[in-house]
Amino acid sequence: MRVQNYREITKEKRILASKDDIKRQTADSEAKLNRLFPEIEDSTSITAAIGMANYSASAIARAVEDCNAHLLNLNVTADGAIPSGYDAGEVVVDLRVDMRHAMGVIRSLERYGYRVLAATSGGRTVDVADGATEDVIDETLRERVNFLLRLID
Repeated sequence: MRVQNYREITKEKRILASKDDIKRQTADSEAKLNRLFPEIEDSTSITAAIGMANYSASAIARAVEDCNAHLLNLNVTADGAIPSGYDAGEVVVDLRVDMRHAMGVIRSLERYGYRVLAATSGGRTVDVADGATEDVIDETLRERVNFLLRLID
């Protein structure tokens, strides 16, 4: 009976020790991720896909810089193991740019042949299914277009 209790206690200690190890590893992983991807207030995260043969990090950087933005992070997240609904053989990239309203960057990526899957700005998901939505377009741009239309009339 005593040996069995000792075995059970030893087994419980091992389980608790492994749980502590998992918690420690999780905390370490979170710290590493926060170091690699720090929170930046005025930035937009974009997920885009393109065929593996057409993928080019320099083309992505060029598309972002064409819009006077800076590329903060660029990560290849999948190559062929894409969730259902997406083509196999595509490379999926996550990138972050230093603009809160990045519809220009999204359009630029689409001109370079990238298919934008998702975008998040300031914790808010941007609808990119059919291009720009009215609530995402920068207010200054809207005012300039209205002013131009008044001048034309």
